[in-house]
Amino acid sequence: MIRTTAKRPRIRRRTLIISAPRTRCTTPRVKRRELTLSGAKSAQATYAVPFAPDPYIDYARYLTAEGGIAIVYKDIDERWRFIVRRFCLWAGVTGVGAWLLLYHSPVHALAINLIAIVTAGFVNWLIVRQPIEVYRTIEIRPDSMILDGRDIFWLRYMETLPTFGPGADGTQVMSGVYGTRHVEYLKARDFDQFDSMPEVLAAHLQEAMRQLWSWPYW
Repeated sequence: MIRTTAKRPRIRRRTLIISAPRTRCTTPRVKRRELTLSGAKSAQATYAVPFAPDPYIDYARYLTAEGGIAIVYKDIDERWRFIVRRFCLWAGVTGVGAWLLLYHSPVHALAINLIAIVTAGFVNWLIVRQPIEVYRTIEIRPDSMILDGRDIFWLRYMETLPTFGPGADGTQVMSGVYGTRHVEYLKARDFDQFDSMPEVLAAHLQEAMRQLWSWPYW
């Protein structure tokens, strides 16, 4: 048997020729650095947070490492040592001024020197009578309450939980029965007609006491 091989017909394939465009693109090239910077600026503008002042003026609240809740607020120091120091400072400055005006003044009119001494004493008193502002801390722990980092009141000795009530001069006083004594723990005052710090402090302290001293928490 003789095998015959049939020849395949040739197929002519068409050649596709793509010509280059006659007009070039006129879009200007942008450098890589400019593209990165513009993208960063646009992203920064998109996710930027507008500046907002802190509404808690002279007030802070945070958690402590001992598992407590600490609150810092501004108050006025009314201890006697600051009152005596203020009076001594006023007397010393005014006395030196009076000595200079009476014995070393170029003006020899006694009445004028006395008026100057009274005026200097009044101005000095206006300066030294400014209240001394301090920052006080209150820390509520699971077993105690610590005031200014040194005065500790244990929960097991509190017959009643501390509560706020109105005090003198528009202040708010936190008091309660500790052992067999009625104790005033702290005093909070407002510094202007729009200051609501005593109310905010009372609410935050009551919340901290409910969280750490009440079981179950409600």
